[in-house]
Amino acid sequence: MMKVRIISVSALLILLLPASVFALQMPNSSETFAESLGLTAKSFLVIDNLSGNTLLAKKPQLSWPPASLTKLVTALVVLDTKPKLTASITMKKSDEVGGARIATKAGIKYRFKDLLYASLTASANNATNAIARSANLATEDFVARMNEKARSLGAQNSVFYEPTGINEKNTTTALDFARIVKAAFENPLIAAAATIQNYSFRSVNNSNFFHKIKNTNQLLKDTAFIADFSFQGGKTGYLEESQHNFAALIKDKLGNELIIVVLGSQDSTSQFRETKELAALAGFARMFTNVPQMILGSSTPSSNLKN
Repeated sequence: MMKVRIISVSALLILLLPASVFALQMPNSSETFAESLGLTAKSFLVIDNLSGNTLLAKKPQLSWPPASLTKLVTALVVLDTKPKLTASITMKKSDEVGGARIATKAGIKYRFKDLLYASLTASANNATNAIARSANLATEDFVARMNEKARSLGAQNSVFYEPTGINEKNTTTALDFARIVKAAFENPLIAAAATIQNYSFRSVNNSNFFHKIKNTNQLLKDTAFIADFSFQGGKTGYLEESQHNFAALIKDKLGNELIIVVLGSQDSTSQFRETKELAALAGFARMFTNVPQMILGSSTPSSNLKN
């Protein structure tokens, strides 16, 4: 009886899923499909990291402010300078630009590694500006390197104006940022900072400044999700102008890796719920790789990530 039931369910999926796949290809079906799943994101992209194939997408070339996702580009540029992890960095008043921050002040010193974690784990803007300064470049030169880095990764439609993401003029696309995600989370230090749930550190010149930070990625403590997927990296980003953004590299129990970029979800809960739904749906999409990539809001198939 159990065998018959399994066969019946499988047959039903085979009958139903291709219809859904072809529906996703229709250029006018994007909003209807997104609404049917309760997806609020203005743009999203799911890519099989090993093959580079697009599995799911909605408006993947829509220009959008990435907010604190920008910090991944900053981290890549800073780490290209081969910094010493134990190097001491002195906080400056100019590091304060508002938004998320660690509670500190000018003159307090921290190890580079601790500020990198504060930037990527807790999304602290003052820590991000401090590590950017540690590259010993003028701000405009550092930003120029951010844009050069993005272009070198194939992110041709992205532009950055400062390191933290607080400037809404920073823009990217889901397709561009998938390329940035791939490069960022292949770096072991960035991946470690982006997957740790909690991190503690203390100033090197004033023991009164002790910090306990938590990862802004709420899916790290979602036991149901973690039972099926492990994080290779994840980063949140929020501005009023951009709403809620999330980018991640995850792996399932079979070793399949997914790059997921979600831009413009309506609230902090939606960015994570929609990531979970897209991760689950991607498994079905992979079953139909002989069908042109499933594009929402486009009548043409997407580019392979490796192109």
